[in-house]
Amino acid sequence: MNTTLTSIACLIGLTLMGPPQRGTVKGVSVTRSGRAGQQIAVDVTGTSPCGAVNIDYGDGTAITYATERLPITKGHTYEYGGTYTIKAVGMGNCAGEATGRITISGPPRPPAAEPAGAITAVNFDPATALVRRAVKITVNGTRSCAFDISFGDGNQQRVSGALPQSVEHTYAVADEYPVVVSPIAPCSGGASRRLQVADSSRTPGSVTRVDVSPAPTRLGVRTLVVVSGTGACRVTIDFGDGENVVLSGRLPLRAYHSYSYDGTVYVSAWPEDPCDGYADLQLVVR
Repeated sequence: MNTTLTSIACLIGLTLMGPPQRGTVKGVSVTRSGRAGQQIAVDVTGTSPCGAVNIDYGDGTAITYATERLPITKGHTYEYGGTYTIKAVGMGNCAGEATGRITISGPPRPPAAEPAGAITAVNFDPATALVRRAVKITVNGTRSCAFDISFGDGNQQRVSGALPQSVEHTYAVADEYPVVVSPIAPCSGGASRRLQVADSSRTPGSVTRVDVSPAPTRLGVRTLVVVSGTGACRVTIDFGDGENVVLSGRLPLRAYHSYSYDGTVYVSAWPEDPCDGYADLQLVVR
């Protein structure tokens, strides 16, 4: 009986006490104007208890202050001129929010610097150049860049502007040249690629045949692929299993490959302009 009476008394006591008290943020008081570099007093008013208040000063700075009672006063210094909205929000056992506005005199915030560009690739048109005929070299990437192009024949050129950028260059001797694109800070990235230059007085090369040894081949065996034809060409060899390789030089060209699964595949080869032709064969992998 006594236990029952005690429980009822506790319940009545809790009912009379009501829910826990919560404070409320009700206002932000700040001077109408100030100047850059001057500390500004910000007053947050409201009711207590209030365990914490977050103040966003409107310039990218937001701070949560632990407190027990309102009002509170905090100081803040603005670095740049402008009009800022200050927002105070009650946290934890404190509710409500309020705003105020201040105009700061002084130089405005400078515009954010544009992100630097980046070089990602270099391409040739035509893919195989001819002696004493201009080849178009295109540098791809993002945004704007300044960079140096080394043509591989002892010549170099500086270029700048929004990517992609294209230049033309003429080679005097048939050969294979490493074309290297080097960015100038703050530009990043870079690219390099070998350019085949053929003798324009000769007939362009041609792919005529592809051979594989051993044929049939076996899993994991180092298999030789030979692409035959005439002249000097840049040739893509497709091994038929999802992998390929690009080779440049005078035909025949050779590549080695190992297969990781059995079955029948088609090995094929084709050149880039100005060479022509195509060849393929069926290969059994055991």
